[in-house]
This record gives sequence, C-alpha cells and structure tokens, in this order.
Amino acid sequence: MSDLGQLLKKARNERRLTLEDLQETTKIRKRYLEAIEDGDFKVLPGNFYTRAFIKSYAEAVGLDPDEVLRLYRNVIPEPTAEPKPDTGRPRRRSVANMDKISKWTTSLLLFSFLLLIVIVIYSVTYNKDEPDEEITNPPITDEVAPDTGNNDGMDSVPLPPPDPEPESEPEPEPEVAYVNQDGSSYIYSVSNVEQLEIELAFPNGDCYVVAREGDSNGTPIEIQASNNMYRQNDTDNIVSDNSVWIRFGKPSSAEIRVNGVLLEEENLKASNPWNVQINLVKSDEAAGA
Repeated sequence: MSDLGQLLKKARNERRLTLEDLQETTKIRKRYLEAIEDGDFKVLPGNFYTRAFIKSYAEAVGLDPDEVLRLYRNVIPEPTAEPKPDTGRPRRRSVANMDKISKWTTSLLLFSFLLLIVIVIYSVTYNKDEPDEEITNPPITDEVAPDTGNNDGMDSVPLPPPDPEPESEPEPEPEVAYVNQDGSSYIYSVSNVEQLEIELAFPNGDCYVVAREGDSNGTPIEIQASNNMYRQNDTDNIVSDNSVWIRFGKPSSAEIRVNGVLLEEENLKASNPWNVQINLVKSDEAAGA
C-alpha cells in the first residue's frame, strides 16, 4: 500500500466509514476506491479520473483535496494535454470567401447607382411632358355635411366607437420551490416555465460536476467544463426540456440560478459532495394536479 493510500485509509477509518459507505457518498465504484488505497492507478479509467477520484475521496473523509494532490504530486499521474487543432487552412479559405463577397458587393452597389440615375431621369422627363390634371372632384374629408332638409326626415346617425382591444394577460413568474431531502439528494420543483434554464457560476473555488437529464440514471448532459472540472470564476448554462440531476463535488464553491431564481438554502453551502434534483413541472401536469 502506498503512502497516499495509507493516509486516505487512515482518515476513512477515523471517520468509521467502510468502502461501501464511501462508494455511496462519492458514487465511485468500490474497486476504484480499493485501487486508490493500494496505489494501483492502472485500474482507474484514466489520469484525469485518477486525480478527480482521489480529490473526491479526500473530500469525503475530511481532508483538504488540494493539499493532498500537492503533497503527492510526484505519485499521482498528470493528465495528458490534448493537441490543438490546426486552423491555418480554414482561415485562408475564409479570406478567399471574403474577397469574393467584397467584389460581388461592389458590383451590386455600382449597378444600383446606375439604375437609380435612370429612374430619376425618366421620372423628371415624364412629369415635364404630362399636363396638369384639373381637380374635378372635391377632396374627401371626415367632416359631416350640413343638414339641407332633403334627407327625407332621416337624421344622420354617428358610427359607434370601435371595440377596445382585449388586454393580454401577463405571463406568470417562474416558481422555484425546495421540496425535501432524499438521502444525499436535495429536491426542487420548478413550475410556470416550459423548460429549465440553469445558470452555474463558481466564484468560490474549483468544483467537480456531473449533470444528467431526468435523474441520476438519465442521459449525461454535455457541459463546458474540461473533464467535468470547473475552475474558479467559470460559468456555464444548462437548458433542458426535462428535469435535471446534478452532482457537485464541492457545493460551497458553486452558485446556482434556476430560471433566474438563486438557490439560497443552507444545504447548498456544504463542503462535502451532494446531489440536486431539479424537477420540471409543466403546465399540463400542474393543471392535472
């Protein structure tokens, strides 16, 4: 067993936690937790996940994850950097396209200018040759002609005023409500909206995040964080037509807004990992309830 594994195992035993307890808390498979304690990192799915799993393990047993990673940086494998794509050829193609558009625009403007000159010359010549027409009919106005006594006794009847347009009802405000706690998950309901608009910000530090559509067994949602790790001051938006389940490795680092409403419950300020289930209650479901 490595020094890192002994440190983590000792902290786990001091908290009287079994590997099964740790698996439930961190959602990391038991065999991966055993591999971390044994120092057998080849069992883990990759270098990044090795660092993320060790960090989650350390958080779950009350250790400072950043300090653990710093102390054992020579033991923990570093994540490999991905090569940057070559963007030279698309850039040359874009410049060529811009040259073609510029030439086409110049030709179009020149043609439009010549066409305008022809229209002006034709209009001036046509108005000069055509004689003025005499006005034979009086202008039509909104004034009512005076009563001359020849209306066969029928008085003029004023037209009724037009019906006022109905005022549109204002749309209801989004309603975000804390429901309850179910194990390690905190449940919220959102109504008066057609889709969820979740804004994530991390002003207080780094945070490991996993998001799924529906619930914890749903389809993974693609997020902007590299390898699911948000850095301090990162932001992101999640838009979904269904409910959303999100796991936060360190919720005290995060700031969550759902359809513009900031979640401010005390349970969101914890340092240990927890889950949030945001249930979308659509208008037809609310009416049926």
